[in-house]
Amino acid sequence: MTGKEDKHKDVMIQVRVPKEVRDEFKQLVDKKAQTQAKVIRQLIERYIQDNK
Repeated sequence: MTGKEDKHKDVMIQVRVPKEVRDEFKQLVDKKAQTQAKVIRQLIERYIQDNK
């Protein structure tokens, strides 16, 4: 499969957090030259592994 085909299998998760939490999170990931999405994916993957 090509990368484009793989993307069609991705799904979106929406969450609500206080603006202050979102702003601080964004500052921290920007400081480490990461994206919010990448960090959240890593957290979800780690949670799954830790809780199997």
